[in-house]
Amino acid sequence: MSGPAPDPRQILLLRLHGLGDTLMATPALRALRHRYPRARITMLVGESAAPAVLHNPRLDHLLPVEDAVFFRPRPLALLRLAWALRRQAFDLAVLFSRSAALRRFARLSGARRVLGLPATAPIATSDNPTRARYEVEDNLDLARAAGAEPQDAEMELVVPAEARSRADALLAGIRSPFAVLAPGGGQNPGWSMPQKRWPLERFAELADALAGTGLPSVVVGGPGDAEAAQALCRQAHVTDASGASLATSAGIIARGSLLVTNDSVAMHVGLVTHTPFVALFGPTNRHAVLPASGAFRVLAPDLPCSPCFWQARPGLAPSAGRCLLYTSDAADEEDSVDLGGRRII
Repeated sequence: MSGPAPDPRQILLLRLHGLGDTLMATPALRALRHRYPRARITMLVGESAAPAVLHNPRLDHLLPVEDAVFFRPRPLALLRLAWALRRQAFDLAVLFSRSAALRRFARLSGARRVLGLPATAPIATSDNPTRARYEVEDNLDLARAAGAEPQDAEMELVVPAEARSRADALLAGIRSPFAVLAPGGGQNPGWSMPQKRWPLERFAELADALAGTGLPSVVVGGPGDAEAAQALCRQAHVTDASGASLATSAGIIARGSLLVTNDSVAMHVGLVTHTPFVALFGPTNRHAVLPASGAFRVLAPDLPCSPCFWQARPGLAPSAGRCLLYTSDAADEEDSVDLGGRRII
C-alpha cells in the first residue's frame, strides 16, 4: 500500500490580472508558504497585476507576463511560456481564477496536480445580493485543498522604504489629518467597466465639503488614473498624488484618516492598511470583494438591476449583462456617514 503523497517541491500560482484580485490571493499564498516552507513558490501574473505581489516575502520567484499574451491571444507565445514552465517540473499549480482557458494552460505547463476555482459560481441577483462569496475565502479554500490550514484572511502588501519615502515627499506640506480620494478603477487588461466610477463632479463636491470642515484631500491613483485625478484637481482644491506606484499609494493611504474610493484596488489597500474608508459601489457586488465587517462603510444605489457586471467592451452582446450608470442621486441622500463629528453624503 502506497504512503501519503510527498510534499510539493515546486508550486506554481497563477493570477492573470486585477491588482485587487491579486491582493485577495495573498492570504492563500501565506497559508501555502506556512504549510510548505521548503517548497519553491513561483507566481505567474500579468504585468499589470505584478505590483500587488512585487515584494511579497512568501514568493521565491515572481513571473510577470505581458497581459496581451493571454487576452489577444497569442498562441505561439503561450506555447513558449508553457514550455518554459514545463522545464521547472511543477508538482502543483494553483489557479486563483475560474477561467477554463487558464486551467488548460496550467495543464500545458506540465504541473502534476492542478487546482482551480469552479468554472461557475453562485450568481448574485438583486433579490439575493449576498449569494456571492468573499473571494479571499474562495482562495483560502484552494489553499486548504492543497493541504494548507489558513489561520486568517488578512491580505498583505509590502511597502518598501523607498515607497514610504516617496509617499512622504508627495505629502510634504499636507497637514494631518487628511482624506484620501481614489476616483479611478474600472479598468483591467481583461475588461473595461467605467460604470464602477463615481462621477468626478461628485468627488469634487465631496472634496470641497471636507475642506469646509478643515479636512484637506489628497487624490491617489495609478498611471491610468492620472487623467481623472488631474480633472478632479481642476474642479476642487485637492493635492494630486496620482500616477505613483501601488506601494507609494499604499503609503499615502496608510497615513490618511479617511479613504473614499470606488470599487477598486484602493479599497483593498484600505483593508490592508486598516484605514477607515467609504466604498462607493455601482453595479458590482460588495459581498464578493469585501469581508462581512470592518472599518468601512458601503454606499450603493438601490436600483433593481444591481448587482451586475456589465463590461463596456466592443462587441459584447447586451445579453451578457446589464449596465448601471451612476447618477448624481446614486447614493441615497438620507444615507450619510459619521466621520468623527463630520457627516458626508
